Amino acid sequence: MASTGGGPGTTSRGETVPPVGGPGGVSGGASRIAFLEPVGFVGVVLRVADQVRASVQPEAVQAVAETFTFPLALMLAVLFFLFVQHRLDRRDPKLRNGPAAGTEIVIPFIEEREIR
Repeated sequence: MASTGGGPGTTSRGETVPPVGGPGGVSGGASRIAFLEPVGFVGVVLRVADQVRASVQPEAVQAVAETFTFPLALMLAVLFFLFVQHRLDRRDPKLRNGPAAGTEIVIPFIEEREIR
């Protein structure tokens, strides 16, 4: 947003803002604030964050943060297990020498009269 503390044509972070309606600026009566709004993915994320901030109660956030440690620990334990299990399975000779693709274990159907 524009700030008067940084002088005319600057934002609160000291960035220069092109004049409205001038060369390189926004024309058609658009305001300077509309020119500075983020667009694209960042703009969507910021708008969603503003809506969440307005509707979520701080007490609810604190309650979820205090009870979220178990699901987080469980997720980390599962990921650790999958990583370790893959490494252990690579060393197992039966699994290493087994079929690599599902087509290798398919047994074709043979008619009874063709078995002879």
